[in-house]
Amino acid sequence: MPDHTVKNRSFSLYKLFLTLTGIILLFNCIDLTIAAVKLAEKRKKSPFYFSGFQFLKLQDVFRGVSYVGYYTDKDLSDKQNTAQFSQAQYILAPTILELNNLSHEFILFDCTSEKAAYDKIKEIGAIPLKKSTSGIILAGKAP
Repeated sequence: MPDHTVKNRSFSLYKLFLTLTGIILLFNCIDLTIAAVKLAEKRKKSPFYFSGFQFLKLQDVFRGVSYVGYYTDKDLSDKQNTAQFSQAQYILAPTILELNNLSHEFILFDCTSEKAAYDKIKEIGAIPLKKSTSGIILAGKAP
């Protein structure tokens, strides 16, 4: 009989352990769900976007090119515009982007409007070569 009592006590402790583990697991799942919902709401307000991705297709174009001009009429005190220039430089490395330098064979135009970009391209005698979906224009100039 004492052996049977020990088994019942062990079984009771096992049930208590499983119950406590289940409760802790339930609370952790609830906490995780709340944290995930808060993170999703935060991402909706300010989603992560790496603007350098729009320059990926130009890596092959600039292979072997040391310097490229990067012309913009945008306000570079705006963090988003500065980030775009910095991220373009990062993606296109080892090619160096020279800000507002219009003397290179290749120049990227990142302007407030397409008209402004095309006007500047015409003014310097360059030829538009490619245009991205975001409006950035690659122009070429005779060296």
